[in-house]
Amino acid sequence: MYILQFCNAYTQEVLREVEYKSIEKVYSILNCFQDEHNQFCYLLDSRQRLLKANFVSNIVIYQGKDTVYRIFFKVKLNIEQPLVKN
Repeated sequence: MYILQFCNAYTQEVLREVEYKSIEKVYSILNCFQDEHNQFCYLLDSRQRLLKANFVSNIVIYQGKDTVYRIFFKVKLNIEQPLVKN
């Protein structure tokens, strides 16, 4: 299993965690952020808050059979928040 964690670079908080069975999806996401290194993006955290984020770095952690990819961002709460229906 491949686990992708979106993290706050300042606090180390895991903002969102997603599990994938395919490494190709994880690499695709990582490549997008690394290619756009100096541009901001928007992230939706696990509490459904919209965050404005800048990619900082990423690391890989091996935990038994799982591989965890942590992506670190400088984040701040976006001024405008979407209405999210569950």
